[in-house]
Amino acid sequence: MHITSDAIKPGGELPQRYSKDDRAFSPPVSWSGVPAGTKELVLVMEQTTPATQPPHVHWCVYGMAPGMSGLPEGIMSQTDPDDLPIEQAKGDAGKTGYDAPVGTISKRLDLRLRLLALDRTLDLAPGADAHAVIEAAEAAAKDEAELSFHYTRAP
Repeated sequence: MHITSDAIKPGGELPQRYSKDDRAFSPPVSWSGVPAGTKELVLVMEQTTPATQPPHVHWCVYGMAPGMSGLPEGIMSQTDPDDLPIEQAKGDAGKTGYDAPVGTISKRLDLRLRLLALDRTLDLAPGADAHAVIEAAEAAAKDEAELSFHYTRAP
């Protein structure tokens, strides 16, 4: 499985428009190579610095059909966007949907997008806690792809 973004290059910088320092849009994400037999996909955006366990969750999308190949830019912060067959979890900021990172000048935040292909559906309620979604997804994961990147607020 492979995960990409037209806006984020592997190991690259998250454009400011996807941060709270600007428009705070969710970034576009695409994927390919979903394994046969996958029942559900889960997408997670986590901040891995500072090195907290578990990582800070900025975005968690679940309930995605295995035939989906990506998410567009700017998904609204609601549990079940009307035009997409997805659910969004409540992240660490207590917000449902995309919670854009906020930077400080010259301090780099390490981030990652993870896509998990599951061997079963999670059957979780809309707006579930992101960590509960991630724990259930990791237990059901048959494959995973990751895109690592960073964000530093411009002076």
